[in-house]
Amino acid sequence: MAQHSAGLRDLAKFKANVDGKLDSTRGAFISIAGFDDNVLEHLLRVARGSRNNLVLVDAYDLVSILEGRISLPDALAEKIDAAEQRGVFWHPLFR
Repeated sequence: MAQHSAGLRDLAKFKANVDGKLDSTRGAFISIAGFDDNVLEHLLRVARGSRNNLVLVDAYDLVSILEGRISLPDALAEKIDAAEQRGVFWHPLFR
């Protein structure tokens, strides 16, 4: 079975759902197959001006957390800091 990275429709729909919640709400989107750079760039352009309230996790991140190389709170904090400081949706851990 082929794995496909998360598509724009999936991420945009998820972001719209999270945007409809309280301002302090963040959403964690897990894609075992990862995230396509073109999709992320398009999402960033479309979402410009809105709050960056998504945390994106791929298989490598998940394995790092489950193997104990980084705790879940530390992983989320690192991803949230990258989103707030650099304005990126996707911040891979340990790469």
